[in-house]
Amino acid sequence: MTLSAIADYYDRHWKRRMEKEPCRPDANWRDQGALRMLVEQAPPPAVVLDVGCGIGLTLQYLATIPGVQRLIGVEPSPVAAEEARQRFPQAEIHVGFAEAMDMIPTASCDAVVALAVLEHLYDTHRALNEFNRVLKAGGSVAVYTTDFNLLKKVLVALFAFERCFDVGGGHIRFFTRSSLTAVMREHGFEPVAMAWDGSYFGVMPTGQNALFRKVRDVAVLRETC
Repeated sequence: MTLSAIADYYDRHWKRRMEKEPCRPDANWRDQGALRMLVEQAPPPAVVLDVGCGIGLTLQYLATIPGVQRLIGVEPSPVAAEEARQRFPQAEIHVGFAEAMDMIPTASCDAVVALAVLEHLYDTHRALNEFNRVLKAGGSVAVYTTDFNLLKKVLVALFAFERCFDVGGGHIRFFTRSSLTAVMREHGFEPVAMAWDGSYFGVMPTGQNALFRKVRDVAVLRETC
């Protein structure tokens, strides 16, 4: 799949979302658990990069974190990026992809935020290479993504397979806590904190929030299939 095709897909996604569910300019993004971890477990970040920033809702929340001086957003959808600029002109918004953030200088960011992003990426390894590259030594990555524990896997397979693995949906990666930890460690990140984001009946996570710290410079490229 070409990057232009990906941009076109997310243009259509955001157009539909903004038509059907207009988001208030002051609305907070639902996945704030990872951001709370960033505030509570990491040094105050001066420069924060929001990867997959959408229409800028997370950027508005990030602006309330003490110590933040500069906010940068990268978003594959030109439609969403323009909306983010209109909603939050204080931030620096780029149209681009997690896998190719050449517009962001090496070792220029204190924190990278990726909420509901990793499960959408075609090339996870290339994107994590970029996270590592743009972060300063000791920088943080705040993540929200899927979390499929054993019980959830079984129940989804039995009762909700088509809904969960929608052939027209944007989710193409499905993480567990262990698989997320493993791939992040491969790219030079160590976990600082991890937690469920809500649950079904107290036994199945709706997703997971995690905070990682960059402990070494490393670039890993693998074939994705």
